[in-house]
Amino acid sequence: MRQSFTLGTTPPDLIKKKLPAKYKMELNPSDMQHLLEVLKYATFSAGKFNEWACTFRTDILETLDIEEI
Repeated sequence: MRQSFTLGTTPPDLIKKKLPAKYKMELNPSDMQHLLEVLKYATFSAGKFNEWACTFRTDILETLDIEEI
């Protein structure tokens, strides 16, 4: 039976338990642009620096041979 949660309330340990050892992720260019914009916003949201969002964004951009400093 599928479990349902309100947006943003799924317990992190449940997500961790359900993730496969390797997660195949395919995004179209529009989805990737949106993800990168969200990560850019998250990097500086709430007036403080979010290292995780920054690292994820720069790692993605590196796959495109782009560097953000």
